[in-house]
Amino acid sequence: MRATLIATVLTAAALMGAGGASAQDRVQPSLNHGSTGRAAPFFYHQVRADCETLTHTFGRNAAWGRWSLPLSAVSAGTVVVEGETAVVAFDCRDGSACIAEGRWRETNAYVERHGIPFETMALAEHFLADAQAFRAACAAA
Repeated sequence: MRATLIATVLTAAALMGAGGASAQDRVQPSLNHGSTGRAAPFFYHQVRADCETLTHTFGRNAAWGRWSLPLSAVSAGTVVVEGETAVVAFDCRDGSACIAEGRWRETNAYVERHGIPFETMALAEHFLADAQAFRAACAAA
């Protein structure tokens, strides 16, 4: 997971630093966490992002849930413990319902808070570190 982010950031940095590279030639950073743990139900959670939106899906083809979080409108995320699960919680900065929620490819409801469950605290902290590096790469792009 971290290797994917690092490779994307290094590729983007190399292209941006290459003399004469046009804006359309630049590779945009991306983030892809294939799952939030090895055990069920964590391996059904996927998290990916481009520089505009973080998308959390649950289940094959997002059958059990899809959340789209606009990065410009949500907090950086905090780790909270809910029972035995570490959850990375995101809130809409202005208190509005800015996070789209739904299933499959459709998001037809909005909420002001969303949490992504991780099997362990270490995985949640690892994700947050990757997310911070990703946001920095997006700011530089």
